[in-house]
Amino acid sequence: MIAKYRNTVIREPEYTDLMLLFLWENTPAFQFQNGRNRKRYDLDTIKAHLENIHQVEKNGQMRMMVENLDKHTIGTVDLFDIDFSFLTAKVGVLIADKQYREQSHAFHAVGLIMEYASKKWQIKSFIAEVSKDNIPSLALFRKMLLHFEKAKDGSHAVQKQLDDKYIFHFELVRIHENFTIFE
Repeated sequence: MIAKYRNTVIREPEYTDLMLLFLWENTPAFQFQNGRNRKRYDLDTIKAHLENIHQVEKNGQMRMMVENLDKHTIGTVDLFDIDFSFLTAKVGVLIADKQYREQSHAFHAVGLIMEYASKKWQIKSFIAEVSKDNIPSLALFRKMLLHFEKAKDGSHAVQKQLDDKYIFHFELVRIHENFTIFE
């Protein structure tokens, strides 16, 4: 386990997650809605990713599995396009199992991975790109915006609409050992 908050746990992927990741990566409904066609991922590609999971600085990406308190793996949360020079990263989340949606798992998983990356690499800026048609993700990141607006440490967030998507930018101000997004 990497981190836990209330009903949500994030942990590193394990080899036993291979088939779940294969399924989720190749399910069209779970693919990012950004107008680009995605290629299918074969098992060898996903195995290679799992073997290199700890090379975050080299790969510029990090994936965590999302579990509920019963240790049922329900999704993933990702940081990608990580820029260690500018301390920025893009963030994405998937709660694949529909019965676990709308239970704050995605909200908690995003907050936990932001917190983890902030403490481990001092990343302060997180960006989420969401298709205007992806209503659940829009609701999630708008909820994150409201949460950041209430922050007492000066952290803030903004939303910008482009043609077919929204860009959410979350900026953390103070990061310290006891830092938590969930105050």
